[in-house]
Amino acid sequence: MIHDFTTGSAGFIYSSQALHIEPFEKSIQLLQYDKSAYGDDLYKHFTIDEPGTLSTWFPSRRAQFLAGRLAAKQALESSQCFESAEQVPIGKHREPIWPSSLIGSISHSEPYSIAAVQPQTDTFSGLGLDIQSLVASDTRHQISATILTKQDESLLTQGFSNLSESQLFTIIFSAKESFFKAVFNTVGDYFDFDAVSAVDINSSKLTLKTEKSLGKVIPEGLSVTVAFVVCNLPDTRIISLCDWEL
Repeated sequence: MIHDFTTGSAGFIYSSQALHIEPFEKSIQLLQYDKSAYGDDLYKHFTIDEPGTLSTWFPSRRAQFLAGRLAAKQALESSQCFESAEQVPIGKHREPIWPSSLIGSISHSEPYSIAAVQPQTDTFSGLGLDIQSLVASDTRHQISATILTKQDESLLTQGFSNLSESQLFTIIFSAKESFFKAVFNTVGDYFDFDAVSAVDINSSKLTLKTEKSLGKVIPEGLSVTVAFVVCNLPDTRIISLCDWEL
């Protein structure tokens, strides 16, 4: 049974739903939270372990982290593999540490938190999940040099179907975030956005290709598919998911 966090939370979690992005078989747990209703006592209420550095965080970050761990809690319950008491601690690179034999991901875009998990079927595999609000025009101009490769710019100029420039830019950005999360444990280190380029897109999938080798395992020229969906929640959010294995 999946917990209903909308009850007994003093209004902190006020909506919860399960989303599906093809071809990912498992559901994505999405929670909507109200940071103004947050209090540190909610960690105890929901039996979520407080991070050791919690006292140094701004309240908005404390609320965001708790909402993310609650989404993770629901994802674990929906997997039917683990009890709801299972914790998801923080790794040395601030990544979530999932129970053995599972891979998963968490993402936030206030006031939403999402999480998904699935069994790990291969030594070199991972799951990356991202949610983004649409990147505004002025922000795109400020960050595009950091985010986009020449191949990305070509795809952006070409456009696709009825996607606006803002939507397509955000999809590329979000897909790269999901890819980073999906391969991070395999690569074992940080890498920049120019490590991959978007080379193709259809109505629900974006293809990324590595521009260089990453770590000891991922070769240059590897193609990875990232699924995405444009959601109206009611404001527009992009959700992307990279379910990767070598």
